[in-house]
Order: sequence, then C-alpha cells, then structure tokens
Amino acid sequence: MSNNKKIIAKVKNLTKIYKKHRFIGHKEIIGVTNLNFEIYENEIFGLLGLNGSGKTTTIKLMLGLLYPDEGEVYILDNHIPNWKINNYIGYLPELVNFNRDFTGMELLKFYSNLCGGVSEKRLYEVVDFVKLSEGINRKVKEYSKGMIQRLGLAQAIIHNPKFLIFDEPTSGLDPLGIKEIRDFILN
Repeated sequence: MSNNKKIIAKVKNLTKIYKKHRFIGHKEIIGVTNLNFEIYENEIFGLLGLNGSGKTTTIKLMLGLLYPDEGEVYILDNHIPNWKINNYIGYLPELVNFNRDFTGMELLKFYSNLCGGVSEKRLYEVVDFVKLSEGINRKVKEYSKGMIQRLGLAQAIIHNPKFLIFDEPTSGLDPLGIKEIRDFILN
C-alpha cells in the first residue's frame, strides 16, 4: 500500500486464547495467533476465513470488547481499548438485535443520542440512504430480515463515523439484499 495514505487501523502480533475450564484443568482454544495487518484511509478491508477462524474474535478485539493475550490494536492512532474513540467508530454486528417494540426512528434517535445526537436532517439522510423511508415509523417487530439489516447499517453510520466495522453484514439475506448491502458499503 502507498505510504502517502493514512493508517486508520493497525493490528500488531494479536493473539487471543480462550480458556475453557473443566472439572479437571482447562482446555485452551486459539482465537487468533500473531495476527498483523494495517487498514488505510478510504480502504475497504475484508477478513476472509472459515467459520471459527477468528474473524469475529479479531473484530471484538479491535472494538475493545475482548482483551488480547498478546499484541496491540490501534484505531485512529489510539491504543485499544479506549472508550473515548467510540464516537468515531461505527459497528454492525453479525446478528443485529434491536428492541422490537420501538419504531426504527425511535431506535435511530436513541443510538444517535448515545453519540451526542444528530440533526433531524442527518437522521432522514441516513434513512433515505439505507432505503428505509417507508418503514422507519413502523415497529421493528414488523420488519423483515433485510429491513433489520438496513436499520443496523443506519445505526452504524448515523453519527458519521470515521471508521466502520461490519461483521458479516450480508448474513442471512436474499441475493437482492446482499447486493443492496454491498452497494451501501461501496457508497
């Protein structure tokens, strides 16, 4: 990668080992071992691997949701974990789980307030961007899987973060939904 692009995220010698405790002793399961990579500004970066290969573990380590046994993570020049930079990160988990008794708009307002709030204009820009205008005032329990993914994407970008992390954003979607999510990512 060109040296004139800014490094947004850096993973250095990252290792995570899970310990499963049993009646006698414990068993160690390797999450990731000595992982190294850099992500540059305006780059789409993907972690590819089989189920159980450590993709989600890596993402959780990058977000500070897990602590590494060895190695370091830096995002936007901040050593992770560092809760001060959460306003600059947007995260879409693999399994999106919202309170189903709220409307999409109520949830977006709630999540935007967690990051200091956004204007009504920004709320509607994001709703239009993820193509949820017609359903945004309906209860989430009435949403299809694709609509829930779109709401998850809206929640991840509502505060206009500098760094986005998506964990299998197309999981469980039909072919049209997959194409739409990929198009959103490219945009």
